[in-house]
Amino acid sequence: MQEWVLHSGFEMGQVTQIVVRMLVGFILGLGLKQLCKRIGSPFSDLDRLGNTAVFLILVTILVVFYIKSSLTLSLGMVGALSIVRFRSPVKESEDLVFIFLAIALGIGLGAGAIALSAAGFVIISGLMLLLHRVSVFGSDGSKPVSVVIRC
Repeated sequence: MQEWVLHSGFEMGQVTQIVVRMLVGFILGLGLKQLCKRIGSPFSDLDRLGNTAVFLILVTILVVFYIKSSLTLSLGMVGALSIVRFRSPVKESEDLVFIFLAIALGIGLGAGAIALSAAGFVIISGLMLLLHRVSVFGSDGSKPVSVVIRC
């Protein structure tokens, strides 16, 4: 493996970094998948959305890891990504939240902000669960809660 690393232009430290980031991304992705299943809309295919979120995190980590090393490559990737579009409409706005959270986690992990990404995931997940619990995000039959902040 060391010969492949030396001939591919990567150093062993970079390979270790990408492996650690991918492992953390996979773990956070599994957490995001469970969050999708727990509070996602019944109109969405939550299992597929959760699986997509896991791999979206991993792909974004790779893209950001490559982009930050070369300006030319980053411009080429931006051009290639600009032609990608959604073929099927997003059924629920919550699905977009899960997709954007997966992308944000991938960008953060790819850039090396592992602790910040994990903390952000925990905070956002906690807030989503809280809002779901008080029936703002989901419909579990409880009465909506209004919060008034006076300054």
